[in-house]
Amino acid sequence: FDKAEGWSFFWHKNDQIWVNGESMTTLAEDKSKTADFEGYGVDTDSGYAVYPLVKAQDNVNGNQLTWNFPSSYTYTAIDGIFFESSQEIPMYAIVDNGKATFRHLGAILAVKMNEWDFTGKHVFTLRSSKKISGQFSTDLSYPIPELETTTEGEDVVTITYERPDNAASSNIVFYVPIPTGNYTLKPTIEVEGIPYYSPDGKSKTIGRGDIV
Repeated sequence: FDKAEGWSFFWHKNDQIWVNGESMTTLAEDKSKTADFEGYGVDTDSGYAVYPLVKAQDNVNGNQLTWNFPSSYTYTAIDGIFFESSQEIPMYAIVDNGKATFRHLGAILAVKMNEWDFTGKHVFTLRSSKKISGQFSTDLSYPIPELETTTEGEDVVTITYERPDNAASSNIVFYVPIPTGNYTLKPTIEVEGIPYYSPDGKSKTIGRGDIV
């Protein structure tokens, strides 16, 4: 993932996708916008491809994709460009003549701290006016399938991260996949139990592929 190149997502070596019930793995070097995939027993002339494999292989039934958005994330490392939760960001493609152009099924929430020098246990809380965690579904045969929230009621997603005591001041960014829809989001940040940031919530219309 790289904001400098227009919020682009890149394939990395050994990325895996689900294609018509089978797995395929990239042959690409790290960070490439296009990649060749290798797999077995896959009809690549039609059907669907879904990323990532680990979330798709048990959750596609015909045209129907069921997806579970986690209610909590635990980060062990951050490098600012590629990030662990990339394995949670749902994308799909229609397979046409052996080729697939991937598009997002939901949106992505970016939480960024500039020149952050606090160390210790960080807890980020994301409060929403609608359901943003748990199970959602979409029909991949729709012209533009989406994982969308319509269920009213407060929902909470938490991120924890233990920042090393010797960490130098730096920019820190977390990316969290969220459904599309219209709802209010309110982030809060605590470090070692001390509140550092709690702005007013903002109502937003969040579309497919948006970085919020």
